[in-house]
Amino acid sequence: MKKLMVWFFLCLACVGYLSAQTASEDTDITVTSNVSKHIYILSLQDLSFGPLSTTGLNTATGTIVIRSNHSSWRFRVYAEKGALAEWDALTSSYVSGGDLIPYTFTFNSTAANPAERIIAQTVPTALGTELVATFGEKTKYGANGEPFDYSVEVTGIAEGSDWGAGDYRDVLHVSLSVN
Repeated sequence: MKKLMVWFFLCLACVGYLSAQTASEDTDITVTSNVSKHIYILSLQDLSFGPLSTTGLNTATGTIVIRSNHSSWRFRVYAEKGALAEWDALTSSYVSGGDLIPYTFTFNSTAANPAERIIAQTVPTALGTELVATFGEKTKYGANGEPFDYSVEVTGIAEGSDWGAGDYRDVLHVSLSVN
């Protein structure tokens, strides 16, 4: 009887071992991640007219390179003065009561979508009233960013009689944001 019991348990162990070797289970592994919204100005240029023509059109152009991995973003611009204001380089300040030379700002003028461009607009001087270009897709060219042209134009006044001799400047504040 002992031998029979030993054989019984031995057979039971073998069946258990074989069953364990042939059993299987299927399951899934879920892999997740996220990518933060990023928007960068990779490069931009200051603008300089040099001496202004008092009777013709004066244009200063530059390129801003922007990188955005988000499909909905905005370019915004507002100005410190909204006109070229007489500037005293010795005191690094605007001349009180100095002359103002009006100008217009253009951004991304060749865009097919009107929402993505700003054409010959006077630049407001307050945040909240800034000029805005709205985009509905990521920028092109990956890590290199996408270039966008911009310009400032001054139209000369007959004989320039309204402009005093001196240096002039304004500061444009540019910001990017995701929607």
